[in-house]
Formats: sequence, C-alpha cells, structure tokens
Amino acid sequence: GEVLKKYIWVVTFLIIVLLAGGMLYWSGQDETEKDIQFKEKQIEDANAGWSYEDENGNSCVTGAPAFLKKEVEKNEPLVLEKVFSDADEKSNYMAIRTIHMKLKVYVEDRLVYQYGDTSSDIFTNPPNAWHVFSLGESPKGKKIRVELTSVLDKYNGTVSNMYIGDKSTLILHI
Repeated sequence: GEVLKKYIWVVTFLIIVLLAGGMLYWSGQDETEKDIQFKEKQIEDANAGWSYEDENGNSCVTGAPAFLKKEVEKNEPLVLEKVFSDADEKSNYMAIRTIHMKLKVYVEDRLVYQYGDTSSDIFTNPPNAWHVFSLGESPKGKKIRVELTSVLDKYNGTVSNMYIGDKSTLILHI
C-alpha cells in the first residue's frame, strides 16, 4: 500500500515535470507565419482627415481625438466623412471608441454598423465603449461616414480614436 502510493506520486510528479518542460520548450520555438498570421498585419490610424460641416455650413477638417462641442447640439449627430485612399485591401474592420454616444457607420451610403439607436440595446444611455465591426469590404477608395450622436450635453461633439485593420489586430490593439 505505502510503496504503491509513493510510486504513484513519483510517476505523477515526473509526468507534470515532462509536460511543463515540453510546454516551455515549444513556447520558445520560432512561430511560423502560418501559425499566427495576425502578428504580421498592421492597423491604420484612421484619426486624421475627417471632414465635417461647422455650424455655419462651412466644410472643415478635423482629426481625432477632438472636441467639437460648438458644432452640434445634444441628440444631433456629428457627421464625419473620409475617403480612405491608401487603406490595405485586407483591412475590412473598423474600431471606434464612443463616450455615451449613439453610433452609425456607413460605407458609401450603405449602413454597416449601428449602436445605441435600436430597441434591442441593453442601455438607454449608451456607455463608454469600443466598437469593433466589419465594414464588409476594404475601405480603400470608399467614403466612410461616421455619425456620432451624444445623449449627454457633456460629450456633445466628442470624437474619439478610430482605427482600420483586421479584427484580431484591432482587438489586441485596444
């Protein structure tokens, strides 16, 4: 009885040591491009070059993050537009941070993402959130329109960070 218990403990200990050693050995090996492809891909900082109209109807350009409070009223959308002339063909996801805002995103004139403006949303007051969503296609050469509608006076006209890339790289970035 007692010898058998010692034998089982020794064998169990050796198996654990071998498994741990094997895991350490293989984790230190070079990873192939095939194994982890998203490490190779880059995200595009989409913060610069967004056009909008000011309160006088003049066309203006802004970058993000920005605070354009005087341009919009509470519950009125701030509409930003940009054509991505040099986007990667494989970058078909977008990440946008919003602070207590409703969000709509269009590629050309096709709605591709909506948050905070449907009856199925959990929150009546949209929270501070990151949104990662598919554009359906590469934005290269396409006009992207982002509509940000603040539900709180404090955040009217707030434009937060925006990125273009593949889904896994964007999630790791944020």
